[in-house]
Amino acid sequence: MKKITFILLALISGTAFAQSNANATAAVNAEIVTPIGIQADGNALNFGTFTTSDSDGNATVILSPNGTDRTFSSNDMIIPSNTTFSVPTFTVTKDTDA
Repeated sequence: MKKITFILLALISGTAFAQSNANATAAVNAEIVTPIGIQADGNALNFGTFTTSDSDGNATVILSPNGTDRTFSSNDMIIPSNTTFSVPTFTVTKDTDA
């Protein structure tokens, strides 16, 4: 039993000693880039004024991406008025070389 303990201790000590004397060098390169940025430019998402449809339990309002048009799943939802609606806009920035 003592021989096995001595042999294991010698192997572990030798391995630790070999690792502590090992020297190595390597070249390391890294480029840190600016992450993307997202900035809100004013308008909030605004669907305007409308009512639910009497004929359909699933009412849908769709705003055009440029904010100039609005469509409804049913004409029953439209409230005639000068209701304003708008879509949000964002400015997205990134590193020029990414």
